[in-house]
Amino acid sequence: MLTLAGILDDHPPTDPDGFLAFARSLRFPDIYQAVRVAEPLDDPVGFRFPASVRHRYERLPRFPDGFLVTGDAVCSFNPIYGQGMTVAALEALTLRRHLERGIEPRPRRWFRDLARVVDVPWDMSAGGDLAFPGVQGRRTPRSGWPTPTWPGCMPPPRATPASPPRSSASPGWWRHPSRC
Repeated sequence: MLTLAGILDDHPPTDPDGFLAFARSLRFPDIYQAVRVAEPLDDPVGFRFPASVRHRYERLPRFPDGFLVTGDAVCSFNPIYGQGMTVAALEALTLRRHLERGIEPRPRRWFRDLARVVDVPWDMSAGGDLAFPGVQGRRTPRSGWPTPTWPGCMPPPRATPASPPRSSASPGWWRHPSRC
């Protein structure tokens, strides 16, 4: 299975020839070289994710007892980073810890603990998106990592300077500074 992804208005086409041309335009030729000789099992399928969203329930002054929020209702991640299912599982573990106390979970404590689960993956995925100047959102010092722009870590771009770099589904097109 191959997943190609774009950002802003640069998305892989869903027709087979356009999909292959998109793969050819990537920074690293390996994907195109592998897929150009492969036999597709089906036509490409498109999916668009409009925006990552985080609701900061822990900042509310009050919240009704007997009601908790979890999963995408707290935070929905750009699926390209693969954070959503992992964070949902960590939220489930957090809920288990609250239920093991033998009392009804208290919303303020629940949302405070949930924020601790969500903070780091949110900073990583939102920071990854916010590294591109065309992505709307508030930039903070915490949203600056990871970015695809560490000096000396990227090969020369194949994309035009005005367009964002194309990537594969994995954030492997950037390297951590310790690996540069």
